[in-house]
Amino acid sequence: MLKKPQLAGFYIDWHDLSERNLMSRILIGIENITTVSKYKLQFIEQLPSIIRDFWQNDHHGLNHSFFVFSRALELLERSPSLKRHCLNMTFDEMPEKKEEKIKALLTWAALLHDFGRALGFSFEEHQDFGANLARSCFLEDDDAEVADMSWRLRNLIIDHDYLRPEIDGKKFPEIFFIDPLAEAFRLADKTSITPAAEMLRYYQTGKRVKNVFYDPEITDAVRFDFSRRNGKRDMICYAFNLFLLQPENFFYRETADAYAQWSKGKLEAFRELIRQAREAENLSAKQILEIHDIIKRGHEKLGVPFCFD
Repeated sequence: MLKKPQLAGFYIDWHDLSERNLMSRILIGIENITTVSKYKLQFIEQLPSIIRDFWQNDHHGLNHSFFVFSRALELLERSPSLKRHCLNMTFDEMPEKKEEKIKALLTWAALLHDFGRALGFSFEEHQDFGANLARSCFLEDDDAEVADMSWRLRNLIIDHDYLRPEIDGKKFPEIFFIDPLAEAFRLADKTSITPAAEMLRYYQTGKRVKNVFYDPEITDAVRFDFSRRNGKRDMICYAFNLFLLQPENFFYRETADAYAQWSKGKLEAFRELIRQAREAENLSAKQILEIHDIIKRGHEKLGVPFCFD
């Protein structure tokens, strides 16, 4: 029986992934990435334990990556116009080869888009690092065609957490016009599980990074400074990310429609947030009402209808 390869290839099936071959591929990326040498050494030393944790955790690990990958394929199958655009962006004579390339791009985008979180990067920093790491993993691949696709892989990740201009402080990224697969991947990352399950994932992430759930001392001026110039944040601030993204914040009609369909579960996400406050955090009725009003004011700030009264 052949042993699994120690180096995960670009065209790898999820069932053939192992901690060892994934670590070998990421090690190549860390060695090639442009960053301070001392950080490279730190990342390399930590990599075995980081990969083990990535394999096991549910919020930004292998499970999340697979859900995002599966959701992206599902979205493309349900969006014939979008899929056609994505295939047209993938240069090859054979349709089967085009689909194979798209599947491989989505596999590695899903695996690496949040890997910066595992290495300790913040929410604001992790997507740039993940995008550059992904490119570095394949930039010098022995297969010249794979090396050429490393730039496209980077582009799938570089703005995957983009929400809307008021929150991100920049206009809609051009990459979603240039490569529709980037928009499909962004949507998949936002809708890989139900809204309620996604809110629970937010909570698990907050607990992992030891972020306070609710800080009543944070003023509206700070909470609604979506540029995040002030570093003071609690989990309620990050909960806005789920509620304030809207269908009109997607470029293609099919992605907007798919997000609108997913959004029908946002009431359950709001109930999950309140459940966390009541059961997991044991907050008082007064504090829960304060959270309710904060979420409502956040909607009003951006002119988004609040439907959770």
